[in-house]
Amino acid sequence: MKKLPVVLFLLLITTLQSNSKTKSDINNTNFDTAASIKSEILACLQAWNDAAKERDLEGFMALFDDSENIVLAGSDTREVCKGKDRIKEWLKMLFEYAGFSWEMDRVETDYFENTAWVFMEGRMVVVPSGK
Repeated sequence: MKKLPVVLFLLLITTLQSNSKTKSDINNTNFDTAASIKSEILACLQAWNDAAKERDLEGFMALFDDSENIVLAGSDTREVCKGKDRIKEWLKMLFEYAGFSWEMDRVETDYFENTAWVFMEGRMVVVPSGK
């Protein structure tokens, strides 16, 4: 198992299970709703991390919206993929080599309506195939 430092910026466009209120709507109503949405985003990130660790391509991809506007950007210039088909192609190649997950030291999230932004800083844990 190899640990690599990584900074990952991930833009997930997903339909949040909660209300699709804007931040200003939430600020004017109930803090619990904002906390609930942040909790949902973090749960999605954990499911994403678990699917990557298990090399579960379909489970991983199920967490993304079908829009061609979704973007996955890693810390390397070759780790920028736009659209679900391109992301799946890139991940399939990675999963043939290794499973991976992240030890997340810093996670920042934000959202607007049904779009969430996640910035994560930590270490990538790589588990080569056959291990």
